[in-house]
Amino acid sequence: MVNSPWVRINLDALLRIAVLSGFALFFFILVQNGRILLYVNPRIVPYVKFGSLVMAVTALFFIKDVFKPKRKINITPYLFFLIPLLFAFLLPAKSLDSTAMAFGDVEITSRNANAGNSGAVVLQNSETTDTPDYSASDFTDSTDSDSTAIEEDGTAGLDPAAPVIVNDADFVYWLQEINYNMEKYEGREVEVTGFVFKSKEFSHNEFVPARLMMACCTADLQPVGLLCRYDKAAELPQDTWLKVTGIIKAVDYKGEKIPAIIAAKVEEAKKPDNEYVYPY
Repeated sequence: MVNSPWVRINLDALLRIAVLSGFALFFFILVQNGRILLYVNPRIVPYVKFGSLVMAVTALFFIKDVFKPKRKINITPYLFFLIPLLFAFLLPAKSLDSTAMAFGDVEITSRNANAGNSGAVVLQNSETTDTPDYSASDFTDSTDSDSTAIEEDGTAGLDPAAPVIVNDADFVYWLQEINYNMEKYEGREVEVTGFVFKSKEFSHNEFVPARLMMACCTADLQPVGLLCRYDKAAELPQDTWLKVTGIIKAVDYKGEKIPAIIAAKVEEAKKPDNEYVYPY
């Protein structure tokens, strides 16, 4: 009888090492190439780094058990980890768009300051009643140098002659700020970049230049943006990236006053490196 070297290997320990080191390597690669932001909010990244380190160190502890044979081994539980791990490496990470998200009848939900809720205009599934609640202080750490200045008290230090430039770093802040203070911003020029989001609830001349907002991870992604009225909206393909320049106006939408962009210019835009925006 041939005494195979594999008989002296503890397959159980080997599989534990494979699972732990595989996930540690996967997350390490995602952090290194920046693709981790397709999965989690930037504030979660330090925890991912720490978790990867813990998994790598734990895997090292099992090395001493590799040459301690174990007769009975059940491989089935490990398949629940190895199969997803295999797909994680084989299937490239990519950002989602509106076609990858399930929506029923979409409502544009606007919350005002008196209600104590979010000022963000959220494209919300009508079957869902929860709208994220963010305060102005959640957005005061924006450091985008190209943006209109945002003061420490959460208000915008505005130059009346300058347009409102809605940049990635403060995208959600501006949705809230404009909605809280529609009268203050009415008539102001605004410039925003987003993908074309349409719904059967919209009129033929309406769409939203939207961004996908991630509070924690991809599981809570939802499109956010300002309603835009544009004569040629019907000709715009869904999910096309555009830069919209127009004037902010308070309009009636299904019996509710909301801020909208009356578009003066709509042009193609380059898809940003990171398509998601974050509330904090």
